[in-house]
Amino acid sequence: MDLTRPEAGARFGYSPDYLRVAANRGALRATKRGRDWTVSEEEMKRFLAEGSPEPEPLSVPDEAP
Repeated sequence: MDLTRPEAGARFGYSPDYLRVAANRGALRATKRGRDWTVSEEEMKRFLAEGSPEPEPLSVPDEAP
């Protein structure tokens, strides 16, 4: 069964944004359908079992003075 990011986050204790970043970086094998990511329960269990990595900070461009 596929879960949306909010469903997976609520069920497994992660924020939807954290799961989006993990999916974008390839740490979480998720499928993008349109604008939304979905992930299987089996993949979430694998992600938990392997120890989810701390996401690296996203680079933010310096603001011009």
